[in-house]
Amino acid sequence: MKPPILRIKKGSVIYDDTAAQRETTPYRPDLTVTPSRRRIRRRSVGPRASMFPLLIIAAAIFLFFWLVPRAQSPRAALAGWQVTLRATPYEGALIVGVTFVARSASLPVPAPETSAIVRLSGSPQPLILSGILERSPMTLTGRFPAYGSAARVQAQVTIQGSRVTLAARIPRYAPSR
Repeated sequence: MKPPILRIKKGSVIYDDTAAQRETTPYRPDLTVTPSRRRIRRRSVGPRASMFPLLIIAAAIFLFFWLVPRAQSPRAALAGWQVTLRATPYEGALIVGVTFVARSASLPVPAPETSAIVRLSGSPQPLILSGILERSPMTLTGRFPAYGSAARVQAQVTIQGSRVTLAARIPRYAPSR
């Protein structure tokens, strides 16, 4: 324990004894003290132990996104083709188009036959579109004469036995004046 520093005021002179105290006790580092075993052990295990919970969290996030079913989208890849579903309201009717774009530069020699069964949400009658994929891009179109309050359109597309389901939102346009 260090002795307290006494400042004594004598008239206008201030007496400070810190310099004399520094001269009498020289600084000597204590080199005999070693760090405790607990501190050494914590240092070597710490970084690996802190990575383990992060790895568990990353694996859980990966499994969650891998196992959770994805929402249907208006675009998918099927049998070497990029398939896109579009729905456009036009003069009180709904125009539905399924576009096929080849993913490779060369088309298959026997042109595959395709079919698309398109349904509106809340409507029992489907619209069947079919054709042969002779060129890229190719669009199969159909028309629903009255689509009412349907909010989504869903299409089940088949190419050479491979099947995919697409869904698209029907845009709402304000009537023009």
